Amino acid sequence: MRKMRSHVAREISLNEYVKNGQLHVIIKAGAAKTEILGYDHEREAVHISIAAPAKDNKANLALVKFVAKHTKKKVRILRGHRSREKILELT
Repeated sequence: MRKMRSHVAREISLNEYVKNGQLHVIIKAGAAKTEILGYDHEREAVHISIAAPAKDNKANLALVKFVAKHTKKKVRILRGHRSREKILELT
């Protein structure tokens, strides 16, 4: 596992990792709960666990809803619909 910065002391703001209207994420579908796990500096991506299963697009929908709630922006998946690594567009 790559080193991630821990955000135990404070709530991570997804907006600080948005670059050119895009956010790189790595998700873990089917997790116990939906939450932000941390930031991977090597891969320049935010790790997010999603409680929804990776079946019938449920995890993708949950991810878009979760990120939209935290950033207060419209979110759509640009790349990675069938991958753990995704690029999201925020407008």
